[in-house]
Amino acid sequence: MDNNQTQYQQPINNIQTEENKPPKKSNTVLIIIAIILFIIGCVGGFILGQSLANKEDENKENTEEKQEDTPKEPTEEELTDESIKEKLNSIIEKIYICPLTNGDKELLTGLLNGKKELTNEEKFAITLRYVDSLREMVTESEVPKELKDQASLLAKITYYDYENKYKEIFIDTPVIDEQTMKGLDMPSSVAFFNNDKQIMYVHTGYGGICSYEIVYEKYSTLEEKYIVYTTLTNVVDDNQATSNIKWIFDKDLRFIETQVVE
Repeated sequence: MDNNQTQYQQPINNIQTEENKPPKKSNTVLIIIAIILFIIGCVGGFILGQSLANKEDENKENTEEKQEDTPKEPTEEELTDESIKEKLNSIIEKIYICPLTNGDKELLTGLLNGKKELTNEEKFAITLRYVDSLREMVTESEVPKELKDQASLLAKITYYDYENKYKEIFIDTPVIDEQTMKGLDMPSSVAFFNNDKQIMYVHTGYGGICSYEIVYEKYSTLEEKYIVYTTLTNVVDDNQATSNIKWIFDKDLRFIETQVVE
């Protein structure tokens, strides 16, 4: 009996021994999972960081592009070329000095109140007034009989002189338009054309002279334009008036407009 009992208990002891052994694989699995999660976290963090960095760079580029696309407000720069200044002065003086009568007075008033461009008629009048200084004596035999009694009040101007003086003021070559130039409401309108000799006979001796003192305050450039700031004072009238005028010319010195400076 004792032997049988011993043989029976032996398996029972063996079973208890197996159940009490600690698990070996569970810790290894946890470590592997932890490593995998760590790697995933690192990769995810790297990808997220790259994405944020790329987005920041993209926003920066868009901001820079917007700044480049936004037009900068042009600003005036000082004009330092003395030869250009002298040419501008000469043009301005030829434009604004004029006889005080009818159309000429209206022209000056327009310039002093801000005027855009000059019509062909006004350009003709300004040039004719200017070349009148080249007057030559006119004899009665040179003009039609209906103008003989006015011969002493006429100036003789060649087409050549007229064209050259026109270019000095307005740069371009003029077109001599007899109908317009005869109809000018100016003291220097043309009385008679001699196309064969290319001579025009211009009325003179009417009205007084505008007498404005001009001070050139400043010269500047802006977007390929020349700008001259002036102060003009009427020294003839009892009620002397002062006007602050900005003259604007293109890059070739063509007159564009005048503006009143407040």
